[in-house]
Amino acid sequence: MHIFSQYERAFQGYHFEASSVNDEEMLLTVENESGRGTMCCYEALPGALLVYHDFKMGSCYQKVEPVRGFLQINHCRSGCFEFELAGGARSFIGEGDLAVNNPEILTVVNSRFPLRRYEGIMIMLELESASEWLKQNASWTDLDLYGVKEKLKKYGDVFLMRANTSIGHIFDEFYQVDERIRRPYSILKIAELLLYLSLVSKEEQRHLPRFSPQVVEGTKQVYAYLSQNPLSRLTLAELSARFRVAQTSLKSCFKAIYGQTPCAFVRAERIQIGARLLVEDPEMTIQEVALQAGYENPSKFARAFHAKTNETPFVYRNRRMVGD
Repeated sequence: MHIFSQYERAFQGYHFEASSVNDEEMLLTVENESGRGTMCCYEALPGALLVYHDFKMGSCYQKVEPVRGFLQINHCRSGCFEFELAGGARSFIGEGDLAVNNPEILTVVNSRFPLRRYEGIMIMLELESASEWLKQNASWTDLDLYGVKEKLKKYGDVFLMRANTSIGHIFDEFYQVDERIRRPYSILKIAELLLYLSLVSKEEQRHLPRFSPQVVEGTKQVYAYLSQNPLSRLTLAELSARFRVAQTSLKSCFKAIYGQTPCAFVRAERIQIGARLLVEDPEMTIQEVALQAGYENPSKFARAFHAKTNETPFVYRNRRMVGD
């Protein structure tokens, strides 16, 4: 049986290059002017398609038609997924986040990868087949997939849970499973995930913040500016005024896309500059490195460096130099 025979409806209208890896696994490739992405797919159990995403591109959006009888679960391991809703509002799913959506309800009109990379897992459940298999082979779980779908459906078009320890525990093992036991282990992990979702409450849901196109584009301009000018002394208020984005919106949108606030991003960039100088120019004093990294006070640089690397600049330099 073709591995996608049960899922063709969910992928209708989506164009990709498909190649078989083996009898149980397929590799789907998406390529356009923005880059290339791959989806490594295999059926963990009848009605449960497990897809490993690895995209290095700006967008892979293709319009698909609404389809009944499925539940789609997505976990972001790294990168960021941006989707645009009818009306122009945009939302983001970031590192560690879990999103469950109902393919019967499609409100997305475009999508992007603002960091030009995205790695994660999608589980596409064809409810009729998966329910029947679980009933016959894992009745002890007492899982009601239709009940899970209806429960999450009540909470909105996309059910989102921000990164937490429980989600991390479940999905870390998906990514690290030994190939020799992948199928039976994946069955157990999917059952664990579904049991977890059957217990979550509305209070545990995190509504996706939605941003206007103007806020998103302004925030991306701030990111580009800070990336090119990590030693800039502009305050958040000054960035807000310069790029015409309200401070609160800028801070919130920046964190949604890039996983940290503008201030934290600048600190990380400066520490990277300092770390590079410590190794590349061993003749520079710590004070000189601090100045080059944007710190007028070497003590502040040392504290910030230790907070980021868990080492003092002196220890970091010596360890790297000895290692070389």
